[in-house]
Amino acid sequence: MILMKRFGLIGNPISHSLSPALFRAGYHLDIPGKENDFCYDLIEGDDFSMSWHKFMDGYDGINVTAPFKERAFSRCSIIDPACRKIGAANLIIKGESRTKAYNTDYYGIILSILEAVLQESDAMDRQHSGCRLNARPSIEDCRKILDGKIRTALVAGCGGAGKAAAGSYNRANGGKAPDIIEITPALYEKVAYRGGTEGVIAEIYTKDTRLEDLALGKEPLIMVLESVEKPGNLGAVLRSADAAGADAVIICDPLTDLYNPNLIRASIGAVFTRQVVAASSEDTVKWLKDKGIKILTAQLQDSEWYYDTDMRGGVAIVMGTEATGLTDFWRKAADAHIRIPMLGSLDSLNVSVSAAILLYEAVRQRHLSGACAKAASC
Repeated sequence: MILMKRFGLIGNPISHSLSPALFRAGYHLDIPGKENDFCYDLIEGDDFSMSWHKFMDGYDGINVTAPFKERAFSRCSIIDPACRKIGAANLIIKGESRTKAYNTDYYGIILSILEAVLQESDAMDRQHSGCRLNARPSIEDCRKILDGKIRTALVAGCGGAGKAAAGSYNRANGGKAPDIIEITPALYEKVAYRGGTEGVIAEIYTKDTRLEDLALGKEPLIMVLESVEKPGNLGAVLRSADAAGADAVIICDPLTDLYNPNLIRASIGAVFTRQVVAASSEDTVKWLKDKGIKILTAQLQDSEWYYDTDMRGGVAIVMGTEATGLTDFWRKAADAHIRIPMLGSLDSLNVSVSAAILLYEAVRQRHLSGACAKAASC
């Protein structure tokens, strides 16, 4: 018979937060075949002493969330060094006669900071960092890579997770402590742009990417948007560009901030995964021509069906606003004009829907071309 371990999660409130799903995923309880490895119960209530007694009477270990992280820490007889620095615990393991406190937030945040920095480092930096990046990095590894690369950090929090973030940043960045500003929940609600942030706010530096900074593939696929102003539309186009593997998205004569919160939300983060540049239409046309990239403008007038147009090789698909379409400047600069069949009463689609259709036609043609070339060589 398999001895089933019994774990729980204490806090208040927890049933409607993300904490249960987070820990279930961490313990692989949602993977078929793993869900019965051990029990994982929610112990919800505003009385910490009662929750603690339930843990001591019937559980092997517990995860701890707000508002009990500091009180759980004080009840333990053995304290992990990282946990002691923070003064808060989110994991308690019960032994035969003693309990031990850990704080997994501390190491998790160190690794998150490390991952973010590594994404900005090139292969040469990684090769000479002196760290074994194919294994779980140690704290000293983190220090070597992070030293001097983080200029500042803002930690906003009023609980154990905020303290863990501050402490892990301090140690990972060579002992250079961040500024810690404690804020009330009411102030946090004003700082956060919208509801449902789960207590996390990040302050980041924006990328000032230029056309000449773009790294292109052998047959680049580029999406160009002229003066599209709605953040939701821009974000949705970026999401489609990421899905289609586009090399870059160029926003010409922008009417909205590339880092508008609604744009970031609509893109579900694609603004960070794609190369995104803001430039003038004049500079963009010159850059495309110099690179030998074919310009295809989406327009109703003097155009052919998009599926009858060759979209292989270096191609830039150019789209305008839903209200006015593209300016004459782009129409005259184009190598070909394309359109999508409109078989109903209306004469246009949402710009993000049109962008997805055209991007995937380019993907289809390139895949078909590759399959034909492979068949011809066999």
